[in-house]
Amino acid sequence: KLSSSGGFSGGQKQQQQQQRKDRKALSLEPAPTDSDEARRRKVALKEDVRLVLESKVAEHVPQSDFSRFRYLVHMPGSATGSYSRNLQYLWAHGSIILLWNQGAAEHYYQYLVPGTHYLPVDAATLGAAMDHLERNDTLQRRLRAGARHFALTYLSGASLIQRWKAVLDVLDRRQHDIDDASRPPQDDACTCDPDLLAANTFARCAKCVITNLTGSKLNRFLGIVPKLPPPRRRRRRRRKNVPIIGARK
Repeated sequence: KLSSSGGFSGGQKQQQQQQRKDRKALSLEPAPTDSDEARRRKVALKEDVRLVLESKVAEHVPQSDFSRFRYLVHMPGSATGSYSRNLQYLWAHGSIILLWNQGAAEHYYQYLVPGTHYLPVDAATLGAAMDHLERNDTLQRRLRAGARHFALTYLSGASLIQRWKAVLDVLDRRQHDIDDASRPPQDDACTCDPDLLAANTFARCAKCVITNLTGSKLNRFLGIVPKLPPPRRRRRRRRKNVPIIGARK
């Protein structure tokens, strides 16, 4: 738009000046470095994880309701900070198991096959894994069937009985292989069994107090619930002898 003097109007002049400033600022802006790119990716990753946690992961629910959810994520434990036994209860719910990468392991972990029984995830791969699962019905069916088969094969009652029988059989063979010369004297053996203690067959063990723990005390000892810090003892302040003004001697 032309002004009455034949030039550009004031609004157009301000717009051109602002555009020149923007071009100048762009020309002076340094090129992005590797650290800037890494920082940008880190921010984008946090946004992806936040999106998944806020929109695709439910709040804490009781275990009896786990079967209502399509995905179950197994996270590291909170009682000790690294291990959770909750995974053994997830396989039979008919859901897809997402196992967070961690260092703890149980006896049956050696039989787990990623992509067949579960999907491994962490903060860097959780978002992509969820998107891939949403678009792949075949993978979903394979993971559900694999989790169900794993529960029946390795975590059923009969399977656990066979597992403990194998462990105790090995222990029994090793105990029988010990000759009398290397066997520890009976005086060094101890027990917490009340019948054996009553018969004076063995001495009482120093850690028999564990057998008397019940309820919340036993749960805290085993690490099922967080251990409470010991109560702080309040130090009593000693009152100084302050003279009372006006008191009789």
